[in-house]
Amino acid sequence: MRKLFLGLKIDSSYASLAFSSSLGNLERDVELRLIERKEGNFEELDFDVLEKIKKEISEIEKATSSKVSKIYFCFPQPKVRKVKASYKKLIHPKHSLPLTISSLTSSLKEAELLNLDWEDFCLEAYPLEFRLDGKVFRNPPLGIYGRRLEIDVLFYVAKRTELLSLEKVFQYLERPYEELILSSLAEVSSLKKDALPKNFSLLNIGKNKLEFSYFRNFILEDSFSIYKGGKFIDDRLSQELGVSPELSEEIKLSYGSLAQADLEDSRVITVKKVSKYREIKRATLNSMLLSCYQKILEELRGILEKKDILRKIESLIIIGGASKIKGFSELAKRILSLPVNSPCFYSPLVDNKDSDKFCASSGALKYPFSDFNIKNKYIQNKGLLSKIRNFLEEYF
Repeated sequence: MRKLFLGLKIDSSYASLAFSSSLGNLERDVELRLIERKEGNFEELDFDVLEKIKKEISEIEKATSSKVSKIYFCFPQPKVRKVKASYKKLIHPKHSLPLTISSLTSSLKEAELLNLDWEDFCLEAYPLEFRLDGKVFRNPPLGIYGRRLEIDVLFYVAKRTELLSLEKVFQYLERPYEELILSSLAEVSSLKKDALPKNFSLLNIGKNKLEFSYFRNFILEDSFSIYKGGKFIDDRLSQELGVSPELSEEIKLSYGSLAQADLEDSRVITVKKVSKYREIKRATLNSMLLSCYQKILEELRGILEKKDILRKIESLIIIGGASKIKGFSELAKRILSLPVNSPCFYSPLVDNKDSDKFCASSGALKYPFSDFNIKNKYIQNKGLLSKIRNFLEEYF
């Protein structure tokens, strides 16, 4: 029986599933399924949604005569926190030895044991800088001789208590999970690397929150959330227009625009409220949207300036519901003073209207072989080019 791999993301408003028989290859054999769910938090297991996920898995297995053998789960970014640490290791007390992969990985493991609390579970460990006998390297100085190794490491950790709920999910699904992947890492893995600069940011405005991630040289250097998303906008429109939040969302997506020309649009929108019809000026709607999105982006800019990230970013990539609002990219470009690029997805997502909801679940299947997976950077290259690169980095 063939094996199937499943990328799974459970969000507050939906669950997305990506099935593939070829791990790491999104160009073929990818089946996508979307399950809408009621609002809820990650801790609150919605067994109705889990039952629907289990049903989708069973139907795919039956249709393909295959078995889901491994699940790659997208871990929610707001449940993750960062821990920065430094670690020093004496490779040999007397002699210089070449740094090997085994020595490097054992150093990272020792750094994790010394710097993390017992209740912390490490999801990712990113070495930010290496110093071998006082000489600084950005990339692992594999093969270079030295006695003393120092590493600055950034850990992304979650509380082990958070994993208990997750264990119940997989027990209910009766399928094992292979790996827990940060949602932002899964999302960027669904983007074509050739279309990305080395230093870029990903902005995802979902229903309940905004998630911002900054990547330097394809390493996740910072990530945080602001709890103002599509629902915040819908609630504001609902109060101002006197309609339900559901109708506000429909009006926003159908008629909303942040383009300058549409802020003075004299046309009206006719909506039905109970048994009465009501007219809303498009200019009024768009002005409200502009005010809300400006407030969110200005708050984001303040955080980025405080963290001193804004000046380092080469490009901003926007996904999520806000990216579908006409003029949002131009507004983000103006407020954040950053060039904004459209996401360049792999083929299964290009023509999919729900591509933003599937980018994490499908990217999770590509992540094990992606350049965003730090483990893929630890390759022992015995060739001359590796030594030349480290020499140039050391002195220039």
